[in-house]
Formats: sequence, structure tokens, C-alpha cells
Amino acid sequence: RFAQTVIVAPSAAEQALYDAVLQAIRAAVAAGTGQRLALRSLLEQAGSSAEAVRDAVARARAEHGAALPKLAKLHDIARAAAAEPSTKLAHLLELIRSAGGLAPGSKTLVFTRFRATLDAVSTGLAAAGIEHSTFHGGMSGPEKDQAVARLRDEVSVMVATEVGGEGRNLQFANVLVNYDLPWNPMKIEQRIGRVHRIGQTRDVHVYSLCARGSAEDRIL
Repeated sequence: RFAQTVIVAPSAAEQALYDAVLQAIRAAVAAGTGQRLALRSLLEQAGSSAEAVRDAVARARAEHGAALPKLAKLHDIARAAAAEPSTKLAHLLELIRSAGGLAPGSKTLVFTRFRATLDAVSTGLAAAGIEHSTFHGGMSGPEKDQAVARLRDEVSVMVATEVGGEGRNLQFANVLVNYDLPWNPMKIEQRIGRVHRIGQTRDVHVYSLCARGSAEDRIL
């Protein structure tokens, strides 16, 4: 396997969103809200995509809007960032083209932790004219089987959430892109193990996208 990390400089809108998320988390910690798991999840979503933050904050507003008025401002910032071109998505498109992901016989697997990010990536691939399949936990068993079959037989790219890294043998793919990074390195190994396994006949290339200045950047 050949693995490398690609540090991506966020756009101004993406940086503003990440800063706003950090401020919200620090304020919540200072206030002693005790929502440590929710805050960690929000920080992980901020390292993934603006769309992931936007949807997470929208859900939180629906549940606790009156109690957390600052969520409205954060939601506006996330919506604005999601409406702007994503630098990480631009790097993904470049990787798919330059790493041979569209070459005959080559297959690329793109992993993300969050459904909102998957949807954003899928939209970006479609806009770039790149045919692909998607794989996520909301699909039925037959639908998941069909998504894998499409990658094997019809398309060059599949975008999958974390559930795609569990129990599937995808050694017919040879390029793997971590669109976001789990904080547990074993999760990354599980993803890689889908393609770098017995039956793989080619070198496997792993690319991990990481936003500069994010928590993932510090963890790395």
C-alpha cells in the first residue's frame, strides 16, 4: 500500500465556519453543559464538510432551538459555507483524475463518516460528470449489494459512509480516499482493509484529505 495525507487549505467561508464551531464548543464547555459527546461530534463534522455541520445544527435547532439561541447564527454560517465551492471537494476531483481513478479497470472508493457529506460529494461528482455509486446505512441489503455491483461492473467511483468499511470485500478497487478522518486510527485501518486484502492484485493507493488547522490536523 502507498498512503499519503493531503493537507487542504480551507476556503474563507469554511475557515469562518470552523472558527464559529470552535467558539460555540468553547462557550458550551465554559458553561458546563455536559454535552461532551455532542460537542465532539460537532467538531468531527466540522472537519468533514460544511454540509455535515449545517444538517447537525439544523437537527439540534429542531430539538433545542429555544434553549440554544446561538444555534441560529451557527446555522446561518454553515449554510453560507455549504453554498460556497468546497476546496476539499476540488482536491477530491483532482485526486480521482490524477490517481487513475477514472482509468480503465481502476476503481476508487471514497469514505466519509457523515451522510450529509456523502450527499455533497455525490452532488459534486455528478456535476463533474463522474458516474458513481453510493453506499450508506439508510439503504436496504439488496440496495447495498447493487451499489457494490455497480462499482465492480459499471462505474469507477463509489462514495460510502462508515458502514461500507464493515464486512465488505472490495478488493477489486485499488484507490481509497478518506474524505474525512476518524479520530480512532483503527477505523481507518478497517476502511483500508476493504481493498488491501487477500485477492488484491494491484498496488493500493490511499489518500487522506485533512483540513489545515482542524482537530484532525493536530491529531495527525
